[in-house]
Amino acid sequence: MKTISLLLLSVLLLDGGSPGALEASVTFDLASRASSNVYLDRSGEWDLVLKPELEASLDFATYWSTGYHGELSAFTRHRELFSHWHELYLFMNPAWGASGENEATVELSLQTLRNRSTYASLNLVQPGLLANVFLEPLSWLRWHLEARSAYRWFYDDRESSSVDVWGEAGVAFTLPSHTTIAPRLAFGWRYFTGPGSSGSTSDDRQDLQLVAGLAVSQELARRLGLQLRYAYLQAIGDSGILQNKLTREQFSYLGEEFLFSGHRGEVVGKWLPLPALGVWVGVRLERRAYAGWPALDENGLLTGDNRADTRLGPRLALEYRLQRSSGRWPALKLAIDYQFLRQWSNHYWYDTSVHLGGISFWGTW
Repeated sequence: MKTISLLLLSVLLLDGGSPGALEASVTFDLASRASSNVYLDRSGEWDLVLKPELEASLDFATYWSTGYHGELSAFTRHRELFSHWHELYLFMNPAWGASGENEATVELSLQTLRNRSTYASLNLVQPGLLANVFLEPLSWLRWHLEARSAYRWFYDDRESSSVDVWGEAGVAFTLPSHTTIAPRLAFGWRYFTGPGSSGSTSDDRQDLQLVAGLAVSQELARRLGLQLRYAYLQAIGDSGILQNKLTREQFSYLGEEFLFSGHRGEVVGKWLPLPALGVWVGVRLERRAYAGWPALDENGLLTGDNRADTRLGPRLALEYRLQRSSGRWPALKLAIDYQFLRQWSNHYWYDTSVHLGGISFWGTW
């Protein structure tokens, strides 16, 4: 992200008059999304969601930055789903090497999510810590390690509060054929800190998730590329958050980690017909198995199986960027996307489909 210098007189005096002591940037995103099926079930309720975002960041020392990021979700029909999310962050991002190819990040963050009274149990305060390192010992080899943790405090539903810890390792090989092969492995652990264990027995306080993935990217021609992505997901043991989904429907709208096992495959093609214009065409196929979530038939009776879904979703996206000619004008981006998702499920209520469309107008100074 390009930034502009703020020359503050007081800082110049303290800094011996050196220019560019502080650098700041402001980014806005005026986005809206339409959905033909907000809840992704047989209710088939549609909505138009306005999602403006604002981010302001400040580089105040070498490698050091701080900032704010906020997002509003305003549903025009289902107003009980209205929410606003905010984040404050402070991070250090040193780089080294001949051209800065090696880098590390340590970030402290504080997030908050606030909802209407219908979904008060989702009100959240979340402090977090992230640390990662990217190293490029050879021109064709790059690897990374990452660890992140967060405390999710649901202050209106403390039984669901938890500590989340994730670790991830990955490597990327770039071949002379302009092919990049990038395997990765991640492991997540969630420990429920409240009384009981979020709807299950008192000795079931933790969820575990394993994710193993592979991405292969290939340059087909100038300004034309193809990427294949695959991920295997394994939820280990009983799911405390799944118990919350079965007893508190609103938890359906706060992430899907630790909920299911399965496979996910995706093919994405990227074309740049013009330097400022990008076109993405892709399709995703996904299989999900929810251990412990009983499937129901059209009469609401148990089928004897756990819920299992198969998802197929083609997607098309267009993006046009207008770079600023001087610091007086922002860099602008207009993005449009459409996605269709068909979900086959052995649970009658979730055997459904949805059309999703969005438009975003983005700018940064």
